[in-house]
Amino acid sequence: MKTIFANALDGLYWADKELPRKMFYDLEVVVETPKYELRQGPGWMSTPPADYGFIAGTIGADGDEMDCYLGPNPESTMIYVVDQNRMDGSGDFDEHKCMLGYTSKDEAKRDFYDGHTHGVQIFRGIKGLTLDQFKRWLFNGDVSKPIGG
Repeated sequence: MKTIFANALDGLYWADKELPRKMFYDLEVVVETPKYELRQGPGWMSTPPADYGFIAGTIGADGDEMDCYLGPNPESTMIYVVDQNRMDGSGDFDEHKCMLGYTSKDEAKRDFYDGHTHGVQIFRGIKGLTLDQFKRWLFNGDVSKPIGG
């Protein structure tokens, strides 16, 4: 399957390039940036400590697919949702990062911090959800607002 993805805000472009897909239980994750490969946008860059991408068939607060990291423990049924603020220093909510495959809040938070140049500054909060709670929120909840952490 070919994926065409363009996001002018992030400065990330794929055209007619097949991106890897991985399953996390019954959620399909499209990997935009494999673990430790360079990822960058206006004013930031990082080498994510885990595979980074999005959950197919979802829409996040920013109008793009729901972003996620695929952590080192794929058997974990806990998902940690990070509320991320805008990088402009306003303190306004920007979007979520969903931390899949993590066994603790501290582990997920560390990878969030390590996965973005401004991770500490844009971190707003983190909330742990079971897989079932996460799917209810993702598909039926209000993903336009912070989940609260």
